[in-house]
Amino acid sequence: MPSGFSLSRLFAPRPEPAARATWEPWREIAERAARDGATADEVWSFEDLYTYGPNAQDVLPCPEVIDVTGRVRFLASGPHRPLPSGRWQANIYLHLCASAARRPIRVEFGAEPDYSFAQLPFDVAGPHRIALEHDFAHGDQAQVRIILQRAAFHGELRILGIVLRHATRPNPLPATPDA
Repeated sequence: MPSGFSLSRLFAPRPEPAARATWEPWREIAERAARDGATADEVWSFEDLYTYGPNAQDVLPCPEVIDVTGRVRFLASGPHRPLPSGRWQANIYLHLCASAARRPIRVEFGAEPDYSFAQLPFDVAGPHRIALEHDFAHGDQAQVRIILQRAAFHGELRILGIVLRHATRPNPLPATPDA
């Protein structure tokens, strides 16, 4: 056995400062989402969405931090609000920890049975802005759905905000959070 090798070090939890390293990017993209929301037609937060309990029939309020641990499922969905007809753009702001980023996650925007969607980039932890456009007919119940497509052993996802605007209006933000 190599010198200095210890099973307790191998399986020890990560130190707390490593977990806090993601806080600043989260705060930066949340501030960016707030600036984007200042010119929005509508803004949704995690509080407007819902999630499911252990039984698929249990509908629960969506928490600020979603634990992605577990089976394939909808991580968040909602809010089923009517939007005026026309083309709408949703800027969906999320933050993934490193473990959650290693799982395929799909984001959808639309109304039953038709959705526009995007796959989050694989193994890219940190803040994300997903811009999706969708055409709504009069009375469609708009929603965003975030779907875990493969079971996960660990991970967290934060919904920082969802900013909606008529797609004909200019978007004041660059295409990616880094730009």
